[in-house]
Amino acid sequence: MKILDLTINRLSFGICMGLLLLQSCSKSNNVPVVEQEGLAIVTVGVSVGDPEEETVVLASNRKVTNSNLAEQVSEVAISEHMTLGVTVTDKQNSSSDISELKSGHVNPTVKTGSSRAASQVITKTLDTNVKYRILVYDASGNYLQSTDYSYGANVPQLNLNAGQTYTFVVYSVNSTSVIPNVDNISSLSTAKLKDVNGDLMYFKKTMQLAYGNNNLAVILTHQFSQITTTVQMDNSMTGSIAALSNMVVSPTKSSATFSLNDGSFVYASTNSSAAITFAAISSGSRSVTAFPTLVISPNTTTASLTIGSITLDGDTKNNIVVPNIKIIPGHKYNLVLNFKACTQSVTSDALNWNYERST
Repeated sequence: MKILDLTINRLSFGICMGLLLLQSCSKSNNVPVVEQEGLAIVTVGVSVGDPEEETVVLASNRKVTNSNLAEQVSEVAISEHMTLGVTVTDKQNSSSDISELKSGHVNPTVKTGSSRAASQVITKTLDTNVKYRILVYDASGNYLQSTDYSYGANVPQLNLNAGQTYTFVVYSVNSTSVIPNVDNISSLSTAKLKDVNGDLMYFKKTMQLAYGNNNLAVILTHQFSQITTTVQMDNSMTGSIAALSNMVVSPTKSSATFSLNDGSFVYASTNSSAAITFAAISSGSRSVTAFPTLVISPNTTTASLTIGSITLDGDTKNNIVVPNIKIIPGHKYNLVLNFKACTQSVTSDALNWNYERST
């Protein structure tokens, strides 16, 4: 009996050792359970994706030759001896830009053909102390957490669960003091920013987290348009710009409600206008540049630029209107008005757009 018991004990010991070795080998070929279900640390880097400035040139004597540019050309008489030739150029999206946008490197919510698909994107840093908010949703779109940060104060780190999928939403209105609250925050499908009237920037990305360190590269993209306007006198004119007032782009909207889920807008129902403002004009100036103007508007080709009054070389002109200007949300424009004198009388009295190419 003792020999039999010893044999059984040795057999049991051998079976146990075999099971332990099998379990050890299984673990060596797979990520340990503690890593699959452990802590995932998300380090967030934030920058801004500014679209390359597109040029809107009015009365310019420069000829656009870049084949990637959409061009609209026309001319209008301002007076008997002054013309306003109009050239509007718009740089189209390249296939690489669209790929980058869709991949989430810039803004994964923008798709090919979107009215807010930007042109070439230039990555820049946020201004110091600009506030932004990071929201986290689970795989089902349920709200988990949000935290506010000021750029330059610290590097955000989020502690979440490894192996889980999360959607990260980041937004800002480019302000050091204001950040709008989210309505219906509990579900990503209903979360919205209501009546936004600032320089809205936005990013959204869904990713599965690994155990340990994870990096989230946030590139905020502008959702509204911006126009920087320059008024200048052509060499054919003498004198200087003595006065300039009441310049606006219209119609625009005072605000818009923005969906954090799909990046869509619902614009305010009533029309407004965006004022273009200049610093005080110095004596003898022949060129003046306005402060950047935020334009909240849906995609349109029927916006107008109006100059209420301008005095050039002692001659005052009132209510100059340039109709049918294209505005695409999320695009950034340089708009140059170059007034030109003519030695012969002109009779043109209205813009007649010639669309050589359209976006």
